[in-house]
Amino acid sequence: MNKEAQIWVETVIYTLIGLVILGILLSIVTPKINQIKDRTILTQTMDSLNTFHEAVSETLIAPGNKRDILISVSKGEYVLDGKNETIYYVLKDSTYQFSQLNQPTVSGNLVVLTKEGAKNYDVYLMLNYSSFNITYDGKDAVREMTQAPIPYRLLIENKGGADKRIDIQQI
Repeated sequence: MNKEAQIWVETVIYTLIGLVILGILLSIVTPKINQIKDRTILTQTMDSLNTFHEAVSETLIAPGNKRDILISVSKGEYVLDGKNETIYYVLKDSTYQFSQLNQPTVSGNLVVLTKEGAKNYDVYLMLNYSSFNITYDGKDAVREMTQAPIPYRLLIENKGGADKRIDIQQI
C-alpha cells in the first residue's frame, strides 16, 4: 500500500518540476520572441514607407498623376500629418530598440527615431515632405490609420498648383 502512494507522490513531484522548467523557459524566451516580432514589423514598415515614397515621387512627374497603394497596419499606427507635411509611423511600447536613443538616423528617405517610452521604446519612422503641400482629402488635416485586419487603400494624387499639392484619400 505504501509503495502505491510513493509512486503517486513521485509522479506529482516530477510533473511539478516539469511545469516549473517550462515556466522558466517561457519567461526567458517570450521577450526575445517579442523583440523579433517588433523588429520584423519595423522592417516591413520601412519597406511600406519606401513604397509610399516611391508612389509620391511618381505622382510628382506631372499634375493629375495618381497612384493607388495599400498600407497594412498590424501593430502601431500611421499618421498622415498635413499640417507638418510629414507622414510617419509610430510603434509605441516596442521591446526592440530599433536605433540609438534620441538620435535621429537617416535611412534613405526615412528618418528613424527611437525614444524611451513608459516601459520600453517608442519608435518613429518619418517621411518629411516640406518641399510641397500634403493634404488629406483636400484638407491640411491629420489622419491616423490604426491597426486593422485589412489593408488601407490610399489614392495619392498630384493636384499641382503653386504649392505643389499632393492629396491623399482613403478609397
